[in-house]
This record gives sequence, structure tokens and C-alpha cells, in this order.
Amino acid sequence: FPKSNPMLIGDGIEGLTRVNHLFDVIDQSDCFIFPDCYWGDLQIHLERLGKKVWGSRNGDQLELYRPESKRYMRKLGIPVGKFETVDGLSNLREYLKGNENIWVKISFSRGDMESFFSKNYKLIEPRLDELEHNLGAKKFVTQFVVERDLPDCVEIGYDGFSIDGQFPQKGFFG
Repeated sequence: FPKSNPMLIGDGIEGLTRVNHLFDVIDQSDCFIFPDCYWGDLQIHLERLGKKVWGSRNGDQLELYRPESKRYMRKLGIPVGKFETVDGLSNLREYLKGNENIWVKISFSRGDMESFFSKNYKLIEPRLDELEHNLGAKKFVTQFVVERDLPDCVEIGYDGFSIDGQFPQKGFFG
């Protein structure tokens, strides 16, 4: 069930034609751009068809499957902070009641929530109430990744692009 705001992406850009059904125009298109997570399998399929594809392919799995990614990084010898998984929102509430300065993250269904910081339960309770409402029945089975804050460290996130190993001269960091 589409929402109207995301359906406006691309409207008003001169020279850009927005289509609602990819396969109606797949044979007429020579380049496919995937600027975010998901659709790795489609990117690989398009590439096999000889299409030019700009996207992460299945590299997005590092972002979408957080616990597995962390275990894989450890296996490769990359330092990874301590983390736990908590199943269900009621268990998350109990965990946050007993733990302060926690980062809460989610895997795969990234539209359900953004990562957030819980200084303490009292401050985060309204956000958890909203999350409970938004998750609906899924609140019982959603898996959360919880990590202690590392106050003497900085996590840098780069949302940008690279083409054949080359990066733009300017970018955004958070």
C-alpha cells in the first residue's frame, strides 16, 4: 500500500520520467540506480541481463542483518563492540528499565524505526509507546539489537557513493 509522499520522489526534475512499474520499461532503460538498501537480487538480475547497475548489490546485507554482520566482522578480526539481541518490545522495555545509555537498533525492516539512544527508560518510554503502536502485532516478535554506549568513541556514518573506487570531492558525514 503506497504512501503519497514517497511516490513524489523525482517529480518535477527536468528530463526525468517517473514510472510506476519497472518491468513496463525495463527493455527501454540502460541504467538502473539503487541509492539505498534492498533490491540486491534485482540488481544482480539486471546486471545479468547486461544492464548497467549502480547500487550495492548484496552489500546491503551488512546493514540489513546486523547481528549476523557483527558476527561476520568478528570472524574477520574486525573489532566489534558488545551487543545483545532482545526479542519483542516487552522484553526491550524490561531491558531498558535495567540498563542506561543503550543504543537500540533494528535489522531488515528499516522503515519500522531508526536507531535511537536510550539514556534511561523514563526518557525513552514515550518513544517506545509510539513504537509499540506502530509495530502492532509485530511488537511480539521484532528483534532488537542493543549496544552499550561507547562514550570515548565516535561512530562515523557515510551515506555517499563510489563509482569504480572513486569518491566525490564533497560528501556528507554524520
